[in-house]
Amino acid sequence: MLVLSAWPPWITKNYAEKAVSDKFNKEWDGVDDGCSLTNLISSQRTFFGYKVSIEFTCGGALKEKTPVQRELFVSFIGLVHGSVK
Repeated sequence: MLVLSAWPPWITKNYAEKAVSDKFNKEWDGVDDGCSLTNLISSQRTFFGYKVSIEFTCGGALKEKTPVQRELFVSFIGLVHGSVK
């Protein structure tokens, strides 16, 4: 069981990217001058899950929209760890 948890075949690249995208959208849903996901930079299988790097911009029309990069981790049980705020 430990070996399967270390390299979980049920957590695919597509699953990890969708989980991160869904978390991002959920956290910024309903915020007027919130952030928008602009790019999924990379996805890499690691021990016990996937590491997904994203890029997003924040702010309204009057603010300078500087891209922000974050790295999130999708664990072998499918939870996304890390903050997008």
